Amino acid sequence: MFARLARRLPSIALCAAAVCCAAAFGGRAEADETCTHGGAGGIHQQPGVNCPYCAADDDVWRWRVLPPSLLFKPYIAGVKAARMAGVLNRVDGGRMGETTLDGSLGARIGIIRLGQDGPDADGWQFDIEAAAFPRLNHDEEMDLDATDFRAGLPLSYRSGPTAISFGYDHISTHVGDEFFERNPDFERVNYSRDALLLGVRQDLSLELTVYGEAAYAFARDGGSDPWVFQFGAEYFDEISPASGGPVAAANVQLREEFELGGRFTTVVGWQFREPETGRLLRFAAQYDAGKSPYDELFGEDETAIGLGVFYDF
Repeated sequence: MFARLARRLPSIALCAAAVCCAAAFGGRAEADETCTHGGAGGIHQQPGVNCPYCAADDDVWRWRVLPPSLLFKPYIAGVKAARMAGVLNRVDGGRMGETTLDGSLGARIGIIRLGQDGPDADGWQFDIEAAAFPRLNHDEEMDLDATDFRAGLPLSYRSGPTAISFGYDHISTHVGDEFFERNPDFERVNYSRDALLLGVRQDLSLELTVYGEAAYAFARDGGSDPWVFQFGAEYFDEISPASGGPVAAANVQLREEFELGGRFTTVVGWQFREPETGRLLRFAAQYDAGKSPYDELFGEDETAIGLGVFYDF
C-alpha cells in the first residue's frame, strides 16, 4: 500500500499545486473586482464600479446627507470659531481674574452636500454651526464670569484651492451671576449681532492657507456697529497622519465700533489631521492682545497667553 502511495505522490502533488494555483488566481481576480475603498462608510464589498465612494474619487458629483467633512474649515486662530476647545490663560487687564479657563463648546457640521467625497473635495455644502464660549475664573473658585454664544447657517463652496462661505451669523453675550456679585457697579451690556457673513479661504500650497472675512450686521444692539472684518494665515506641515506636524496661525479681527481696532491672536503648536474627514486635533500655545473677546467687557483691553487643546470637526 505504501509503495502504491509513493508511486502516486507526484500526481497528488501536481493536483494540489493546480488547485492552489486556481484558488490563488481566482481569489486574486475576485479581489481585483472588489472595492476596498474604506472612506467614511467603511469597507465596501460590492464591485468598485458600483461604489459611490469610488465614483466620487473619479470626480463624480452626488448628493450626500450628513457629509463627515467640511468644505470650509474654521479658522485655526479665529475669534469665536465654533469648535471644542479649552485654554488655560494668564490674563493681564480686564476684570475677570488673572488666571482663566476659556472654553469653546460647539462645532460646525455638514448637513447636505452636492459634490465630491472627502475633506478636500469640490462642491457645495450647507452647514450648521453653534458654540458657547464660557470663561471660568480660576482665582474665584472657577466662577462662571461670562458666556458668549454664536450660531450660524453657512453655505460653502469649494473649487480646488479656493473655498467660500456665505450665510447668517448670530452672536450674543451674557455675564455670570458671581461676576455681578463681585462687581455691583457693573452695567450689563446687551451686545448682540445678526449678520450676513462672507469668508474666502485660499490654499497657497499644501502647507499654507490665507483667508479673509467680512460680516455686516443688519440687526444689532449693545453698541455694536455694522462691520466686522477678519483676516489671517495658517501653516501646517504634516509629517505623517500618525505623527501629525507643526502648526502656526495668526488672525486679526477689526471692528467698526473700535474704529477698526480689535484683536490679534496667534497659535503655535502640534496638530494631527484625520485623513478621511479632515478633523483636526491640536495642542498649542495661544497669545491674544487687544479688546476683550467677551463682549460683556465691551471696549476693555486685555492681553492673554495660555496653553490649550483644540478639536475642529
